[in-house]
Amino acid sequence: MRYVPSATMLSMVVYGGSGLAFAGANLLLARELSTEQFALLTLLVALNTLGYHLAPLGLDGVVMRGRVGVDWPLLKRAAAVVAGVGLATSVIASVAYGLSAPLAPLLLCGTAAGGLMLVASARFQNQQRFVLALTLVMSPNIVLLLGALATIATGSGTLDLSFDLLTLGLVLAVRSGTPEQRRVTSLALAAWLGYAVFYSFSRLDLWHPHYQWAVWWIPSVGLAAAIAWSGHRLPSVARILQGTVTAVAALQFLFIVAWVHYTQERLGTRGEHMLTPLGEQIRAVRAVCSMPEKSLLVKNETALFRVSLSYLFSIDRRCARKQVDICQAQECRGQRDKRHVTLSYAAPTGGALRVD
Repeated sequence: MRYVPSATMLSMVVYGGSGLAFAGANLLLARELSTEQFALLTLLVALNTLGYHLAPLGLDGVVMRGRVGVDWPLLKRAAAVVAGVGLATSVIASVAYGLSAPLAPLLLCGTAAGGLMLVASARFQNQQRFVLALTLVMSPNIVLLLGALATIATGSGTLDLSFDLLTLGLVLAVRSGTPEQRRVTSLALAAWLGYAVFYSFSRLDLWHPHYQWAVWWIPSVGLAAAIAWSGHRLPSVARILQGTVTAVAALQFLFIVAWVHYTQERLGTRGEHMLTPLGEQIRAVRAVCSMPEKSLLVKNETALFRVSLSYLFSIDRRCARKQVDICQAQECRGQRDKRHVTLSYAAPTGGALRVD
């Protein structure tokens, strides 16, 4: 008997491998992630699986029975349906479970791509290509295992990489595009994975926004490629994407205007990444340097960095022949031969400074 070429045996292998991949991914992630992160990943996988099985709204069954032809009009309708179900799933999940802003769009993309994946699988079943159809449906489990291995390799300790790769696997299962788009997308994926490895070995603080500037172009490439692809094949979807991008850009612009107005009114903030403006710091430094004493000890009770204040004092001509030392509030002890000057905030909120 020849068991290897048998479709039944190959289907059993696919089923078994997919189950092992899913179980292995969960075991690995349970060891690597914190309890909170693993629980959130489990929730996202459950929501994504439920969402993309509901996304076709029975269209996959119609395709599998061969009652309709699989052409561009059908794919347009399918894309519109799964996008609507994906949007509804992400909104409901955000309200019911409080998903963060980055995870809700990922859930939308995963649900929509999974719905299209089921339609493609139904087409293969109609053509009696059962092994390929089953492999397509089970591919998310394989990609989830790859995500778990990548999470361990990079030491990220969060679910983001695993769920990103899960969503990526669903998208790649139904991917299509011109050679130019595939080359640009490949470059973006290579840069994404390369920077993940670089950050891991460099042991940089990934939560610092300045370290992310080098990779912020990658989501833009993905979004632009999606719009370009849909513009040629699904004009209605392209218009929806373009309208969404335009609306988000307008909201971002209004947010920037409001944020600038907020910081101008309060002369900055006390946050690490949006401190007191340089002009206000220079004004405070000039007030200290205008004092008649030749030896000054500045007690810094603000969130301003000592190195930046030291530089401003060093370039002010009024302090050219003066000795100015800076200490934090808990470090200022002794040195009674110097005049003590306190640098603090002028108001309960904001970054305006006061010199006493």
